[in-house]
Amino acid sequence: PFEPVNLLTIKGRSGTRGFLWTGFMMLCFGGQPGVVAADAEPKHSLESIYSEVDAFLLNEYGGEQTSITVKSLDSRLRLSQCSQPLSLKLQRGRARSGKAVVEVRCRSDKPWRLYVSAIIRQWVSVLVTAMPVQKGEKIRTEDLVLQERQLTTLRQGFYKTVDQVVGKFAKKDIRQDVVLNSKMLFVPNLVSKGDQVLIQTAGSGLKVQMKGIALEDGFRDGRIQVQNSSSGKVIEGTVVGTAKVVVGGE
Repeated sequence: PFEPVNLLTIKGRSGTRGFLWTGFMMLCFGGQPGVVAADAEPKHSLESIYSEVDAFLLNEYGGEQTSITVKSLDSRLRLSQCSQPLSLKLQRGRARSGKAVVEVRCRSDKPWRLYVSAIIRQWVSVLVTAMPVQKGEKIRTEDLVLQERQLTTLRQGFYKTVDQVVGKFAKKDIRQDVVLNSKMLFVPNLVSKGDQVLIQTAGSGLKVQMKGIALEDGFRDGRIQVQNSSSGKVIEGTVVGTAKVVVGGE
């Protein structure tokens, strides 16, 4: 059975890194010890482990806008040369948190297992205010600019395309160079529940208009249910203007 071995504070490749993961790293070995005692015995390169973990995480999180920083193990660690390809498994990790832990396992006749921590940095292009926007002001294309931001700093959400934002209104004053999210913007209702609306049919041929009652709130291009005042029939349509709903044409 594998047995854990505690390691001391580790030294990073660019200085002291502090404790890995929870302040220690577990090294496990089976029938024959995987920790090398004699310098003459072949040792598994720690650098090769870092490279494999780096490639593994890039494959998991991928993309040109992703960087992986693998935390160094204790340089005093001596591992038997693994004669089999290493097995890597993601223990936990989220790009948004910026942290990941990978299990690295050797399944040769001198097995060993260890955990390697890494920092994940991902950048995404998001919409940012190009100038200050006042409360209640309608967002225009010229108010926006795309900038790259690190994903871990975007916990409140973000927008990636202009179409997602233009035409919405600011809920509050927004400074310049602020990443926009749904909590900052709103879309005003063009129809409120209980309003009298004009229902129009769409499509080729004869167009028909009738009166109806909105059964729910609706903003532009939103889908809502309305009731025909004459027949009492409930139908679904698209809000196209103030108190105007179009049905059919799909």
